[in-house]
Amino acid sequence: MSGDALLMESLELVGGRVLNAFMTTLRWRHLDEHQDRLVHRMHGPVIWAFWHGELVLPAYVGRNRSVRILISKHRDGELVSRIAKGLGYDVARGSSTRGGMRALRGLARSISSEDIAITPDGPAGPRRHARQGVVLLAQLTGRPIMPFAAAAHPSRNLNSWDRFTIPLPFSTATCVWGDPILVPPNLDTASRETYRARLEAELLRLTARAEEACLRRTPTGKRGSVERPDWEGGSGGAT
Repeated sequence: MSGDALLMESLELVGGRVLNAFMTTLRWRHLDEHQDRLVHRMHGPVIWAFWHGELVLPAYVGRNRSVRILISKHRDGELVSRIAKGLGYDVARGSSTRGGMRALRGLARSISSEDIAITPDGPAGPRRHARQGVVLLAQLTGRPIMPFAAAAHPSRNLNSWDRFTIPLPFSTATCVWGDPILVPPNLDTASRETYRARLEAELLRLTARAEEACLRRTPTGKRGSVERPDWEGGSGGAT
């Protein structure tokens, strides 16, 4: 086995455990988590959508939940995919924006009863600009899109196109579930753009809410515990 292959195998084995241990130092705050339970009860599996730069927080929240995560075939995607497998994800390599309808049909056929997770601004940006691939996938599968955002304070941002967020130990992390977006099966180009813009606006709203919540209030309780004030703030935006 080559050195690179050994490194990747080690990341799959150890990376998930290290991330799990690190995340237990955070204080977690979940807002409108009932949206997740409600949409699964009413519609079954969903398509999770969150920004590429905040991937580490959703990856932890969705661990061991029978989620298939779409990760690009770029070189840095191999590192992410190994850690995702260590967290219990079923990893699909590819892109929701490259290869057009043929690639998306292939991805749709490969999905069984799992949720699927996609970063609509990946794999290379622009940052926080949703592309139409997620909307197309929702058309093909009939699954609702579940917008999700997360933030941490204090945190550090890498000097990358997505300003990738790394929470600092013992920081506060806030996760926000949005309003599910139901995409009709037959859309023309103009209508598809309307749903793309709706998804982008909802993700930006949720991101701002998560960031504000981190700065405004520190959750009480032990490290690693979760505060779930579902009554606070309510939901709005896309439906």
